[in-house]
Amino acid sequence: MAKANEKYYRGEMTTHLVSRFESMLQNNTQYYFDISEFENLIDFYIEDSDVDNAAKVIEFACAQHPKSTLLQLKNAQVLFDNGLAKRALQIAIDLEKIEPSEIEIYLLQANCYLELQRNELADVAFNKAISQNSLKIDEIYHEIGYIYLNHEKYDKSLKYLARAVELNGNNFQAIFDLAYVYFLKERYIESIVFYKQYLKKYPLSEQAWNNLGNVFATIGNHDLAIDSFNNAISIDAAFQNPYLAKAEIHFSLGEFLAAIDIYKELIDRGFENNSLYFLIADCYQNLEENLLAIKYYKKSIEKDPFFADAWYSIAFILFKLEYLEKARLFIEKAIELDRSEIEFWVLAARIEMEIGTLQRTVYYFKKAIELDVKFTDVWLLYSEYFLSKGFVEEGVTILEEAVQYNKSNAVLYYALALFYNKIGNDKLAVYHFQVAVNLDFNIHEIFFVHSPELAENKKILEIVKTIANRNLKK
Repeated sequence: MAKANEKYYRGEMTTHLVSRFESMLQNNTQYYFDISEFENLIDFYIEDSDVDNAAKVIEFACAQHPKSTLLQLKNAQVLFDNGLAKRALQIAIDLEKIEPSEIEIYLLQANCYLELQRNELADVAFNKAISQNSLKIDEIYHEIGYIYLNHEKYDKSLKYLARAVELNGNNFQAIFDLAYVYFLKERYIESIVFYKQYLKKYPLSEQAWNNLGNVFATIGNHDLAIDSFNNAISIDAAFQNPYLAKAEIHFSLGEFLAAIDIYKELIDRGFENNSLYFLIADCYQNLEENLLAIKYYKKSIEKDPFFADAWYSIAFILFKLEYLEKARLFIEKAIELDRSEIEFWVLAARIEMEIGTLQRTVYYFKKAIELDVKFTDVWLLYSEYFLSKGFVEEGVTILEEAVQYNKSNAVLYYALALFYNKIGNDKLAVYHFQVAVNLDFNIHEIFFVHSPELAENKKILEIVKTIANRNLKK
């Protein structure tokens, strides 16, 4: 009970400090705060993600207590958090001269060095922290491991976190982080072992159950994954992640109705947003319940009119149902909202192909190609469009341009062989077929199925026979 009272008192004290500080700013005056009060204020604003007021507190704090190492350190940490690693590092280096035994200074230095890609100096700073001979050396190893984790240096993170746990088997926060790094390293068995160890101590940790569920889901153990997610939900029904993870499992297994039930439960619990409606619509689309899919895509748009993917998805369904003019309206809106998505331009081209507008079709194909010259399917669809219109030579021109950007793509060369064969240029048809089979012999039969005229060309058949015999001798 004493601890609860103390926590309440600290909360009341912080509220009073915040009110007093903001009153000082409003009245444009100066009040005195001691170092611990400034520290509480800085922590409050940082936790509240109020960068501006945190910076103001530090400015006043350093002016009132210019010799306080603690406040200077806080200042450096805030600078680092705001992307000013060089300035933070300089303060940390200066503080080392004043307080050479302060471990936090070396940890901050190392963090800055890692951010600045000066990894060897980071190691030096970490070693200085370790050399302080702290009684809580495992906590230092844990802190180092956590810093490396934040910088996505998982091998080094693993090394220090494992050392922390080795030194103190009761450092459960280190155990939790170690389990997570094992997961990132795809060492799933070790990850499961350490999450279970953590859960023995803290069985009501919804985050640990959720993470354990993610491990089981990754290795394909769906039943244990769902059990873990259910445990997380039973502990905290307002925790969204396990709901979404459960739904994703059902979706991946083709159990779309089960996924829909979970998404709707989240909406009923007050987590309504455009993404949930979009996910429900995706499920209905997979169930080929097109009207329901459109209904929920529209609900997604109602929540966020700028959600381009929902406009595209409706356009795609309308295109499949051959409501071409309506599909055109929705895809044009999707493109207006996001001009960088190649699939939008391709769908627009396909719609115009069906409507029969040559200029608009060509325009959309060219826009798609501008976004990604390596997207083979676009080149093929573009060339096949001209082939369907009887403009074979234009199709050849498109494919010749395509291979300039994709010189090792066998499919494009097979297509060129087909196109040259259609215009009666046997020499170039054989040449491009030779290039294609040298790049990928295994798919030539697929092209023969779709292009039986190639299979009747004697020179092409001779090439196939020669390569097949050569492969048999290997």
